[in-house]
Amino acid sequence: MKTPRIPTLMLASHDQQLVYLVERYASNCGCHLFLAGYGVNIISAITRNRPEAILLDVSQANPGGQTTLRELKSQPKTRLIPVILCATSEMDWLDCEAEGRLLQPILFGEFVIAVEEVGIQIPKNAKEV
Repeated sequence: MKTPRIPTLMLASHDQQLVYLVERYASNCGCHLFLAGYGVNIISAITRNRPEAILLDVSQANPGGQTTLRELKSQPKTRLIPVILCATSEMDWLDCEAEGRLLQPILFGEFVIAVEEVGIQIPKNAKEV
């Protein structure tokens, strides 16, 4: 019998509060989460870890987020990986093409819905934090 693969998510953010929250939510959903910075290293991190989805901070505090999104969507290796944008304002994701959006502060139920909407199955017994 084949063991199901643990879903892997990647988070690109420098916001420590967002990192803490997403780490807890991912863990409670049975997902593996790895952190990545912005820029050139993000593509190599994705190639190594092969996430099912990417959570990308595009808030004003992380101006590299929108540049990173454009880079991800332009690369053959990464363009088909769903991206969920995390922002503090809806203004932060104007003109951004992504498969999902989360407005901060992120609630657990909203996190689960966003992750499921990009095709990742979350166990029904996932525990809210």
